[in-house]
Amino acid sequence: MLARLLTTALLSLTLFGGHAVAELPDADESREIRSVIDAQLQAFRDRDSEQAFQYAAPALQSYFGNHQAFISMVRTQYMPIYTHREAQFQEMVELPGGIPAQEVFLLGRDDEGVIATYAMEQQSDGEWRIGGVVLRKAEGRML
Repeated sequence: MLARLLTTALLSLTLFGGHAVAELPDADESREIRSVIDAQLQAFRDRDSEQAFQYAAPALQSYFGNHQAFISMVRTQYMPIYTHREAQFQEMVELPGGIPAQEVFLLGRDDEGVIATYAMEQQSDGEWRIGGVVLRKAEGRML
């Protein structure tokens, strides 16, 4: 399962032009990363697809072209993110290639939990954006 997660994340980042970093983000950068993810999760809760789309990395935005295509993909492939009712940030991990990723436990409306691993990209202006997300079933209830 972990191999599939890493392969999918790396493939996603390769296709969408992710930028690797040499080490995990420091405390300030980790807070910025969590803020970006939290803001996108709030946009999903508010059903604001335009705002949610703004937190995706530029290559993802280019790939989908507009917020309608993006939200359609989220609704079909990432429903636990779109409809979650609670979120709890877990640890920051490093994917192969030095890619920082934030794990988030999401509790769905059906009381099923998933771990969303957000691969992050730091832009040339220093801002962080979401470069891809991989979901896996969580063991037990964490909240």
